[in-house]
Amino acid sequence: MSITATIYPSKVNQAFIRDITEMWTLVDHDGVEHKIIYVKRKGEGASRYVEVKGIPLFFDVLDTLRIYEEYNEHMTAQLAFSRIFEDTGFDFILADSFPAVQWEGFGGGESRLETFKRALERYGAEFRIQGNIVYLHKQIGRDTQFQYRHRLNASNIIQEIDA
Repeated sequence: MSITATIYPSKVNQAFIRDITEMWTLVDHDGVEHKIIYVKRKGEGASRYVEVKGIPLFFDVLDTLRIYEEYNEHMTAQLAFSRIFEDTGFDFILADSFPAVQWEGFGGGESRLETFKRALERYGAEFRIQGNIVYLHKQIGRDTQFQYRHRLNASNIIQEIDA
Protein backbone atom coordinates (compact mmCIF):
# COMPACT_ATOMS: atom_id res chain seq x y z
CA MET A 1 0.00 0.00 0.00
CA SER A 2 1.30 3.42 -0.88
CA ILE A 3 0.14 6.87 -1.86
CA THR A 4 1.64 9.16 -4.47
CA ALA A 5 0.88 12.84 -4.83
CA THR A 6 2.04 15.82 -6.83
CA ILE A 7 2.00 19.11 -4.95
CA TYR A 8 1.84 22.17 -7.17
CA PRO A 9 2.61 25.68 -5.94
CA SER A 10 -0.37 27.74 -4.86
CA LYS A 11 -1.09 30.55 -2.42
CA VAL A 12 -1.88 28.01 0.31
CA ASN A 13 1.11 25.67 0.01
CA GLN A 14 3.71 28.23 -1.16
CA ALA A 15 4.80 28.65 2.49
CA PHE A 16 5.87 25.01 2.92
CA ILE A 17 6.42 23.47 -0.54
CA ARG A 18 10.21 24.04 -0.36
CA ASP A 19 10.40 22.36 3.07
CA ILE A 20 8.71 19.06 2.17
CA THR A 21 11.12 16.22 2.85
CA GLU A 22 11.17 12.53 3.64
CA MET A 23 9.55 11.56 6.95
CA TRP A 24 6.82 14.22 6.67
CA THR A 25 3.29 12.91 7.11
CA LEU A 26 0.36 13.07 4.66
CA VAL A 27 -3.25 12.27 5.58
CA ASP A 28 -5.54 10.74 2.94
CA HIS A 29 -9.33 10.96 2.55
CA ASP A 30 -9.87 8.01 4.97
CA GLY A 31 -7.84 9.70 7.72
CA VAL A 32 -4.91 7.30 7.23
CA GLU A 33 -1.54 8.91 7.91
CA HIS A 34 1.27 8.17 5.44
CA LYS A 35 4.99 8.68 6.05
CA ILE A 36 6.72 10.22 3.02
CA ILE A 37 9.59 7.99 1.89
CA TYR A 38 10.39 9.51 -1.52
CA VAL A 39 10.55 13.11 -2.70
CA LYS A 40 11.21 14.33 -6.24
CA ARG A 41 11.42 18.06 -6.92
CA LYS A 42 10.79 19.36 -10.43
CA GLY A 43 10.97 22.79 -11.94
CA GLU A 44 8.72 24.06 -14.67
CA GLY A 45 9.53 27.59 -15.72
CA ALA A 46 9.68 29.79 -12.64
CA SER A 47 7.57 27.43 -10.50
CA ARG A 48 8.54 24.23 -8.74
CA TYR A 49 6.43 21.28 -7.79
CA VAL A 50 7.05 18.22 -5.68
CA GLU A 51 6.17 14.57 -6.29
CA VAL A 52 5.99 12.45 -3.13
CA LYS A 53 5.42 8.79 -2.31
CA GLY A 54 4.36 7.60 1.13
CA ILE A 55 3.54 4.42 3.00
CA PRO A 56 0.92 4.17 5.73
CA LEU A 57 2.38 5.22 9.07
CA PHE A 58 1.04 1.90 10.38
CA PHE A 59 3.73 -0.03 8.46
CA ASP A 60 6.51 2.31 9.55
CA VAL A 61 5.55 2.11 13.24
CA LEU A 62 5.12 -1.68 13.27
CA ASP A 63 8.40 -2.16 11.40
CA THR A 64 10.39 -0.15 13.97
CA LEU A 65 8.89 -1.77 17.10
CA ARG A 66 9.73 -5.28 18.29
CA ILE A 67 8.17 -7.94 20.50
CA TYR A 68 11.12 -9.06 22.61
CA GLU A 69 9.39 -11.74 24.68
CA GLU A 70 8.84 -15.09 22.95
CA TYR A 71 5.48 -16.81 23.33
CA ASN A 72 4.97 -20.53 22.67
CA GLU A 73 1.33 -21.16 23.41
CA HIS A 74 -2.18 -21.61 22.07
CA MET A 75 -3.54 -18.11 21.29
CA THR A 76 -6.81 -16.65 20.21
CA ALA A 77 -6.71 -14.00 17.50
CA GLN A 78 -7.76 -11.42 20.12
CA LEU A 79 -4.72 -12.20 22.31
CA ALA A 80 -2.26 -12.41 19.40
CA PHE A 81 -3.29 -9.10 17.83
CA SER A 82 -3.47 -7.45 21.27
CA ARG A 83 0.20 -8.34 21.79
CA ILE A 84 1.09 -7.07 18.31
CA PHE A 85 -0.74 -3.73 18.68
CA GLU A 86 0.25 -3.05 22.31
CA ASP A 87 1.74 0.46 22.72
CA THR A 88 1.74 1.20 18.97
CA GLY A 89 -0.87 3.97 18.88
CA PHE A 90 -3.07 1.77 16.67
CA ASP A 91 -6.08 -0.32 17.62
CA PHE A 92 -7.75 -3.24 15.89
CA ILE A 93 -11.23 -4.65 15.49
CA LEU A 94 -11.90 -8.31 14.71
CA ALA A 95 -14.75 -8.03 12.21
CA ASP A 96 -15.08 -11.85 11.98
CA SER A 97 -14.40 -14.79 14.27
CA PHE A 98 -11.11 -16.64 14.00
CA PRO A 99 -10.09 -20.00 15.49
CA ALA A 100 -7.33 -20.13 18.12
CA VAL A 101 -4.02 -21.53 16.86
CA GLN A 102 -0.84 -22.93 18.41
CA TRP A 103 2.16 -20.59 18.19
CA GLU A 104 5.83 -21.44 18.42
CA GLY A 105 8.18 -18.47 18.42
CA PHE A 106 5.62 -15.65 18.50
CA GLY A 107 7.68 -12.49 18.99
CA GLY A 108 11.14 -13.42 20.18
CA GLY A 109 12.74 -10.15 19.00
CA GLU A 110 10.88 -10.09 15.69
CA SER A 111 9.46 -6.78 14.42
CA ARG A 112 5.76 -6.28 15.06
CA LEU A 113 5.23 -6.00 11.30
CA GLU A 114 6.74 -9.45 10.65
CA THR A 115 4.67 -10.94 13.49
CA PHE A 116 1.58 -9.17 12.10
CA LYS A 117 2.17 -10.70 8.64
CA ARG A 118 2.61 -14.17 10.16
CA ALA A 119 -0.55 -13.71 12.23
CA LEU A 120 -2.53 -12.76 9.11
CA GLU A 121 -1.38 -15.99 7.46
CA ARG A 122 -1.99 -18.17 10.53
CA TYR A 123 -5.50 -16.87 11.16
CA GLY A 124 -6.43 -16.54 7.46
CA ALA A 125 -7.16 -12.83 7.78
CA GLU A 126 -6.91 -9.74 5.65
CA PHE A 127 -7.05 -6.16 6.86
CA ARG A 128 -7.98 -2.60 6.00
CA ILE A 129 -6.88 0.56 7.75
CA GLN A 130 -9.19 3.45 8.55
CA GLY A 131 -7.60 6.22 10.59
CA ASN A 132 -5.78 4.54 13.49
CA ILE A 133 -8.00 1.45 13.48
CA VAL A 134 -7.12 -1.76 11.65
CA TYR A 135 -10.12 -3.91 10.73
CA LEU A 136 -9.40 -7.64 10.45
CA HIS A 137 -11.63 -9.78 8.24
CA LYS A 138 -11.57 -13.38 7.05
CA GLN A 139 -9.86 -13.77 3.68
CA ILE A 140 -12.34 -13.66 0.86
CA GLY A 141 -10.06 -15.04 -1.87
CA ARG A 142 -7.51 -17.79 -2.38
CA ASP A 143 -3.75 -17.48 -2.71
CA THR A 144 -3.05 -19.80 -5.65
CA GLN A 145 0.60 -18.83 -6.24
CA PHE A 146 -0.01 -18.68 -10.01
CA GLN A 147 2.44 -16.55 -11.95
CA TYR A 148 1.39 -14.87 -15.16
CA ARG A 149 4.05 -13.67 -17.54
CA HIS A 150 3.80 -11.73 -20.73
CA ARG A 151 6.50 -10.79 -23.19
CA LEU A 152 9.42 -9.02 -21.55
CA ASN A 153 11.33 -6.58 -23.68
CA ALA A 154 14.73 -6.21 -22.02
CA SER A 155 15.38 -2.91 -23.81
CA ASN A 156 12.51 -1.21 -21.96
CA ILE A 157 13.82 -1.73 -18.40
CA ILE A 158 14.11 1.28 -16.11
CA GLN A 159 15.78 1.20 -12.70
CA GLU A 160 15.07 3.82 -10.05
CA ILE A 161 16.43 3.56 -6.53
CA ASP A 162 15.21 5.44 -3.48
CA ALA A 163 15.61 5.07 0.25
